[in-house]
Amino acid sequence: MRHLLQSIINALLSADADAVVGAEYGRPDPGRVAQRNGYRHRPLDTGVGTVDVAVPKLRQGTYWQVGLRDIGWPTMPRHAVPFDGEALRAARVRRGLTQHGLARLVDVAGGERVSRWELGVTTPRAVTVGRLASALGVSVDDLMPSVGAAPGLRELRTRAGLSPRDLAEATHMSVSTIQRWESGRTSRPLPDPTLQALATALGVSVEDVAAAISRARQA
Repeated sequence: MRHLLQSIINALLSADADAVVGAEYGRPDPGRVAQRNGYRHRPLDTGVGTVDVAVPKLRQGTYWQVGLRDIGWPTMPRHAVPFDGEALRAARVRRGLTQHGLARLVDVAGGERVSRWELGVTTPRAVTVGRLASALGVSVDDLMPSVGAAPGLRELRTRAGLSPRDLAEATHMSVSTIQRWESGRTSRPLPDPTLQALATALGVSVEDVAAAISRARQA
């Protein structure tokens, strides 16, 4: 059953990658719009055992989000924080931990969740990122690399290890207000006292907060 599931998943991903690039793998085609570049192998823990998921790579662009979505797995939300699943996997392997073993250390249910983080399908909650870093002997920055642009408010909160409720309580705001700001659903600049309260809770400057909110608004 495990080998059958693995074959089905990989066949679906490969066929869908062919559709994305406009040609079958290894065959010349005038309609081709991109080139395949091998596979990215990642273990996935399932109810019938661990399967080897071969996610196709492209020489330009990415198939990652398209392929996972098209086989029915959820993909990253628009304002998701940058989380490095490959760094997580490398740190776990260095520690000699299985996905299930790491899940137990950070108090989450099952290695399947760790698999999804490593595959880049979902990201862990803010408090879990801190637990992961502690369990693996790395820093939060090792698991959340900078992507060049100014971080959004959600990323600042995650780096600080705060949940939306934690930040709301620290700034005397509602959780829905924090979530609205993180999603960019605000048209007016925030008052200086509010920016200062957010900066204090997040351990960053007022300028960092203002830039984060502006980035979320433009995303």
